[in-house]
Amino acid sequence: VSDPRRAFGSLHIPGIDFLLLEWYYRHHQDALEAILSAVAELDALTAQARAALDLGLTTFPELVDDAQPKLIIEEGLHPLIPSQVSVPNSLRLDPERNYLILTGANTGGKSTYLRMIALNVLLAQMGSPVFAKAMVLTPLRPIIHINVEDSLQAGKSLFDAETDEANRSLEAILIDRKVLVLQDEIFKGTNPIVQHKLVVASVPYVASQGALAILATHDLALAQELGRLPFIQLWHFPEELTPEGLRPTYRIRSGLLPETNVRRILEAKRFPPEIIAALDTGHAASPEPDQLRNPKATPTGAPTEDSLQGGDVQSSRAERNPADEDG
Repeated sequence: VSDPRRAFGSLHIPGIDFLLLEWYYRHHQDALEAILSAVAELDALTAQARAALDLGLTTFPELVDDAQPKLIIEEGLHPLIPSQVSVPNSLRLDPERNYLILTGANTGGKSTYLRMIALNVLLAQMGSPVFAKAMVLTPLRPIIHINVEDSLQAGKSLFDAETDEANRSLEAILIDRKVLVLQDEIFKGTNPIVQHKLVVASVPYVASQGALAILATHDLALAQELGRLPFIQLWHFPEELTPEGLRPTYRIRSGLLPETNVRRILEAKRFPPEIIAALDTGHAASPEPDQLRNPKATPTGAPTEDSLQGGDVQSSRAERNPADEDG
């Protein structure tokens, strides 16, 4: 039978639609796949247009075919943060300064900034408008190292997982330098001395291959050391003083973070002063003489045995201002 519709006529037989589709696929595979591909592309373009219309997006990125990778974002926004509260931030990575090291206070906006960049790069290469005032880029392969975790099921330690991700980046860069590597606190699964050595070695290596990269870190000494290299940009997310205390601005600024907010976080969580003092002295404060004579003596600010037995700890937690605990 050249056409199964002639054999079945107008009869309705369960499963006949599937048989017809199978017949058409066998005899007109190329044409059917072309039709389905066109329908899928039209559906994707329609979804992008609908989203752009609903969200008021009007900025289409400029994709350039330069030999060296480039990424410029002017006043970029995170697509999943409402525009009423989202803070715009910019970025420029080019062949002359292709590696950015980002420092900032806890909850200051570093990880959100990395995600903003990654999402807008993906949208740009889908042909979608982007969440930015302007955007210029060469086609880039984004490789993202954020929230890398160990795996009990896979038998992988944190360092195993981190080195797997780092190796994936290196392999991609050797194939094509048009790679964007976004990293958040790399090699933290090993001891600080080894971590420092690995980061100091890997940053110049990645930059020398011509790839674009951003590393977010809390290690100010490391950032300062690497910042002396000519291809490194140093940027940070600062805090500002308000009537309620220091608060993140969520606006990126040039240079190294002047200081961290560790002390304020520890004080808000009521850590013993003897521990907080180590931020200044580099070692724990000496205990008071009566504490040496009486091991049961309670450090200043620590909960007492009676409070642990009763409800004082819970009530003291409830009395804290949640806004003070931003770490």
